[in-house]
Amino acid sequence: MSGVVVLYIAALFFELLRFHTRRVNAVPAVVCSAGGLAVHTFYLLNGHLTQSSSAKFFLISAWTLAAVCLLFLYFRPKIPAGIILLPLVLLFAGISLTQPIPSSALISYSSPLLIHLHLILLLSATICVCIAFFAALMYLLQDTHLRKKQLPAERPQLPTLEWSLFVCRWLLAVSFFLFLGGFLTGFALAVLQHRVPFDLFSIGTFGLLAVYGYWATVPKNDGRRIAFNAVVVFVLLLIILAASLL
Repeated sequence: MSGVVVLYIAALFFELLRFHTRRVNAVPAVVCSAGGLAVHTFYLLNGHLTQSSSAKFFLISAWTLAAVCLLFLYFRPKIPAGIILLPLVLLFAGISLTQPIPSSALISYSSPLLIHLHLILLLSATICVCIAFFAALMYLLQDTHLRKKQLPAERPQLPTLEWSLFVCRWLLAVSFFLFLGGFLTGFALAVLQHRVPFDLFSIGTFGLLAVYGYWATVPKNDGRRIAFNAVVVFVLLLIILAASLL
């Protein structure tokens, strides 16, 4: 797995170099990202998906974000997707190398079907929030450039405000239902295991749902507030994941 991290670091280096100098094309970053994704895929398929270790939560999250990043690098190389997504890939991959999550939401249970459903829901919600965070940053950057009336040659090519807002809003809506399903399945697991249902991870997940409740009151045409809410949800998610490692 250390080779995967090295390839992702190299891809991030080429991405930073490319947008700093504007003299390097996207080929080195694409090659390194594709190589890292290929080795990452082999690592996952080589028996790690069948293990009960909670590290697979971060391994699959990192793999999915790396795949999304590679798609952007190949099809939309002028968009600085790697600068935002690759650090998240490295973060999740690095966490998977350290220690399993000692959280009650991510340990083995006697109900394998329910725990797998719980993990899939939380995993999908986490990926949706990360991509919504990327879209929110794209929206805020583009909106800032337009407010300053910068010429196209003075700024990197960014997605349109409409595209970024659409992706951000719908991924937040989807992740709300995924987090809700994760919370309910986690509660059911806690009841089946005769444990206190509202542990740290469940309370944190419920806090995310409260933020989504606030987001639902935001007018649909207020793009900046929706983007800021996506950033807040992403930060809260990182806090919850960090707390689950303690």
